[in-house]
Amino acid sequence: MIYGRRYEAVRRVLRKVRREAGLTQVQLAEKLGKGQSYVSKVERGEQYL
Repeated sequence: MIYGRRYEAVRRVLRKVRREAGLTQVQLAEKLGKGQSYVSKVERGEQYL
């Protein structure tokens, strides 16, 4: 897991904004040109942006 208070805060905001936009991880991944697992790992702190 990637640690750091700032990075953790960024991850929380990203997940919140994604959910408020009504996007699933799959939908966001498609918009980013990435796989769903990338979005999941970023949100869990296992992948840097």
